[in-house]
Formats: sequence, structure tokens, C-alpha cells
Amino acid sequence: MGLGNFIDLISHCIEHPAARGETFVVSDGQDLSTADLVRKIASALNKEPRIFSLSPSVLRAIGRITGKQDAVKRLTECFEIDSTKVRRVLAWTPPFSVDQELARTAEWYLGHIVSSKI
Repeated sequence: MGLGNFIDLISHCIEHPAARGETFVVSDGQDLSTADLVRKIASALNKEPRIFSLSPSVLRAIGRITGKQDAVKRLTECFEIDSTKVRRVLAWTPPFSVDQELARTAEWYLGHIVSSKI
């Protein structure tokens, strides 16, 4: 979840009486594959994504050999967050898109990389 959306949600929770005592699972509202996320991050950084395709069975075999089964599982399996409850109970929707949040993060990151090299 992007920082702008997180701040907006926290503000919404503070002000909304139905949030008291509730636990919410939240997201920016757009489910992305790992490859889609890499493409979006690369785009925000004005870079070409470096993505190559391997079948999941090959990746799982490599994971077994290297002892990185959990990492391979995170890369190859679907991880979706259902934020229906927060949208229903608080009538909240993220004010910023994933692309907007990634652009803001990339801008911050690039600013810190440049300033740390000076």
C-alpha cells in the first residue's frame, strides 16, 4: 500500500466511528502479478524492466536445489488482498492509484540517491 493511501486511510479511521475496535486488511485496490509490479516500478523509475520467463516448475526445482522454496512460492503464487471490509464499513476507497503511489515513491528514491552521492 502506498504511503498516501495509508495516511488517508488512517485519517479516515480516526474520524469514522465504525472503525473503532475493527481490524482491516487494506490494499491500493489493484491486484498485480510480480511481473506487473516490476514493470510498474521500472516505468516509475524510467527504466526498462528486466523480465524473463521461466516455467514455475523450473523455478520450483531451482528453489528446492537452493533451499529458497519460500521465495519461489512468493514469486509464483497468487497473493491477493481482499479489502472489501474496509471499503464496506468505512466507505473508503484509495484516493491514489498504484501508478501514482509508485511515481511518488520513485521520485523520493531518486532524490535520495542523488543527494547521497553529493
